Amino acid sequence: MRGGLADPEKVGYPHLRGSLPLGYSPAMAIAGETLTHPVNGEQITFIRTSADTDGALAELEFRLPEGMIPCPEHVHPQSTETIAVHEGALRVMIDGRLHHVGAGESIELPPGTAHTYFAVGDVRMTATYAPAMGMDDFFIDLLAIAEAGDVDERGVPHHLPLMVLLDDYPDACYLATPTVAPQKETIRTLACSGRMHGYGRSTAIRRLAA
Repeated sequence: MRGGLADPEKVGYPHLRGSLPLGYSPAMAIAGETLTHPVNGEQITFIRTSADTDGALAELEFRLPEGMIPCPEHVHPQSTETIAVHEGALRVMIDGRLHHVGAGESIELPPGTAHTYFAVGDVRMTATYAPAMGMDDFFIDLLAIAEAGDVDERGVPHHLPLMVLLDDYPDACYLATPTVAPQKETIRTLACSGRMHGYGRSTAIRRLAA
């Protein structure tokens, strides 16, 4: 299991250089490896990655602890997300309507569908994103934000690093509200500010290439 970040500069956190152990490359997901959120305890295991499938899909296993704060309502603009619950249950909010998905059941979320979900007890589930659109790398960068300490006491990312993350993956995920066009402009503006503060994968890659 990955325990930390090999080089914080590579994921946009140069202030953590030398403070985390070696052995973690944020460049891409690797099948069979597991990441653990340092605050809320969520675990993500990569089953099939973008690299394995030439971008056709990414399949991840999630272990969600009871009481975990749900992610904000969001949209995958180009990917179909298929969730299969193996243990526990989910309450899935889809376009404002609540659905119960129990162990042994699955639910499909077409592209452009606003959704979020809540764990009922401890949950083990898989989520498949087709096409992948970088969703596996999105989660690597999301947990890198947590590793860097840029989250609140519940594990929710602080505003600027979150805006940089969303701007780095505009075709993978965006928040459901406000409407898409104004939101993308707002995200881009705030992401510029975030990069000026040293956040974000793309800024760090440009620095390393210089």
